[in-house]
Amino acid sequence: MLSLIRHEFRKVHGTVWSHLGETVRRREIIDTHGTWVKTTMREWRRAFAKASLRARLRDEVAAKSLHVKGVNVASGIGQDYLGVGAQVFFDEDV
Repeated sequence: MLSLIRHEFRKVHGTVWSHLGETVRRREIIDTHGTWVKTTMREWRRAFAKASLRARLRDEVAAKSLHVKGVNVASGIGQDYLGVGAQVFFDEDV
């Protein structure tokens, strides 16, 4: 059923809005609106990788203190490290 409603595409050029303002280099921000920042796709990929690693490492530290599995153990497909940080918005055709 999921395959009927899921739409996949690949966007490699252009701009994207995201909530990754904490990991985006300030000089790369094109525009802002509230907590949204507009960047190039290239900068978004860099910022997303950085935010993902930070979140996973934070989870690893928390897991060690609770003596539960951490980032090095398979957690399943649905694992969400970034929450709202993974949301994006495109204001141009995809």
